[in-house]
Amino acid sequence: LDLKGYEEEERFFQFDVGKGEKVIETLLQKPIGPVKTPTPVPPPTMVPTAVPKLSPHFVLNLSSVPQGADIFIDDVHVGKTPKKIIITDLATHTLRLDLKGYEEEERFFQFDVGEGEKVIETILQEPFGPVQTLLPVHTLTPGITSVVVPHFNFQLNLSSVPQGADIFIDDVYVGKTPKKITITDLSTHTLRLDLKGYEEEEKTFEFRLNKTNEMMINMNKIQTTPTLTTPVPTSITPVPTSTTPVPTSTTLIPTSITPVPTFAKPTAIPTSPQVPGFIAKTFLLTILCGYLLVIILRR
Repeated sequence: LDLKGYEEEERFFQFDVGKGEKVIETLLQKPIGPVKTPTPVPPPTMVPTAVPKLSPHFVLNLSSVPQGADIFIDDVHVGKTPKKIIITDLATHTLRLDLKGYEEEERFFQFDVGEGEKVIETILQEPFGPVQTLLPVHTLTPGITSVVVPHFNFQLNLSSVPQGADIFIDDVYVGKTPKKITITDLSTHTLRLDLKGYEEEEKTFEFRLNKTNEMMINMNKIQTTPTLTTPVPTSITPVPTSTTPVPTSTTLIPTSITPVPTFAKPTAIPTSPQVPGFIAKTFLLTILCGYLLVIILRR
């Protein structure tokens, strides 16, 4: 501070971070003794120096899966993926990728001072597929960053011989073969096929980018062990049958013939009626049956 008739005051000062205002109040002192007139000092000659102008030059390296997506930066079409694009400022820009048959991808990006190249790889998602969480940004080389958007939607074409087997993915029933199954991640999964009369088939699988997603499984029939039947020999024991002859005896009944006297002249003699033949036979059979009955009772 310089005021005519007072001593010159000189000091240093400095601001601290976060301090908005500094108050300095100075009491000027009158000189002791005669006042000396200061000799004017010419101001130093300022030599202008060239200030470098900031000219940012950044590279945006874009790619997509599949390739050929239209690139729009701030709604201006700049080409198709894959492509390197020059960015000349540090502002925030809008990036949009558009490909027929896939969902439109849109995001924001911005370059930082000293960042030379930014690599952005986007996996385009088929319509109505689940959207996965963005992976964190990882550094490839100093000054180059990469952002990957893993939008997975793989189709597993599964078939079996024979067809109609029950399909279980991670123990969850999803249908019967043949079937197209949507897989939305790169994890390892368990596949199990079950069909009546065939052995159960189980295996693990996982997807990799640009890998054929076809799978056919030949199922094996259950081998049945034939059961041997030992024939049980059957013996037939003949039952002896004895035939006891029944003795038959024939009793002859003596018959006497009484001669009939004859006369010279036939005389009418009354004759008695003859015994019929069947009465005689009946009589004989009765006697025979009685004889047999007596023999049986004695035994």
